[in-house]
Amino acid sequence: MIIGICAFTPGGRKLADQIIAAFPEHIFQKRGEETSLGEWAEKCFTLHAPMLFVGACGIALRSIAPLVADKLEDPPVLVMDEGGEHIIPILSGHMGGANELACCISGRMKQVTKEYKMEPVITTATDVQGLFSVDVFARKNGLAIINRSGIQQVSAKLLAGEVIRASLSKDISYDRETLPREVEIADPASREMDLLITGEKEPEPEAALILRPRELVLGIGCKKGTSCSAIEEMVERQGIDLSEVSSVASIDLKAREYGLLAFCQKYHLPFHTYSSRELLEVDGDFCQSEFVARVTGVGNICERAAAREAGDGYEIVRPKIAKKGITLALAKRKVAIITWETSSIS
Repeated sequence: MIIGICAFTPGGRKLADQIIAAFPEHIFQKRGEETSLGEWAEKCFTLHAPMLFVGACGIALRSIAPLVADKLEDPPVLVMDEGGEHIIPILSGHMGGANELACCISGRMKQVTKEYKMEPVITTATDVQGLFSVDVFARKNGLAIINRSGIQQVSAKLLAGEVIRASLSKDISYDRETLPREVEIADPASREMDLLITGEKEPEPEAALILRPRELVLGIGCKKGTSCSAIEEMVERQGIDLSEVSSVASIDLKAREYGLLAFCQKYHLPFHTYSSRELLEVDGDFCQSEFVARVTGVGNICERAAAREAGDGYEIVRPKIAKKGITLALAKRKVAIITWETSSIS
């Protein structure tokens, strides 16, 4: 993940440096003194990069105000005081994952240092009440939100203490044992439901909120230093519709590949990586590159990564395409509800 971080005082810069040291798996972009807050914020918004402000909430709010546009598209923004007492998500708590990131940073900092308490301050109503959050549910399970106005309707019903009725297409598997107490599974033929999860393009039943599974996984391999724009161009030329893609996968050697991370964040796509051993464990008939095998330990990254991410029952629907140091492959996954858990507060 690419994360923007900004501090204004010696104490704030000290905390920022400790956060950077605590998360070596991420790439941090510190705002330099030569860069204005507005320029830095705009770059973070363009990348959909999480923004961490170490300082006053007012500074953060004024910096992002001209850029805030859409609750489903805006990047996560968090503020923490320079004493490390609190960390507060102020934008995109659910869809952007700001609430989860706040809890993650809090937990990690408590592990690595006793200097900061770093308590997360979560203000979203469903989290505070410990209720099912339908937009977080959609994000975690690779589901596209079709009629966004339904989010508020479903959430309002939950906050009123009511149970919501949900219906899933028969081909979507889920664990009934982990179903939240406030969610009831309705008959697919029912016309009285709050939440409908279906792959149909024009579903007949009326529902307050309709979610559609993104069935494709995009596997990517690339040479070191490949730019975000080069990956964008390759994807566009191959006619890949990113609205149908649930996630992107690659080998762990690419976990900090800036262009690949930037591409995934720009298009709001979760990015997961796997070791060469994990990729070799995937059953299937994949074309092999001896050169790639010598360098990475596995002869095909894009197909194997797509298949590994898609899981059991995968189908390679777009075999390996290689151009200008980039390889792409698409796998179709069997849609399943991975988790019903949506609360950020443990």
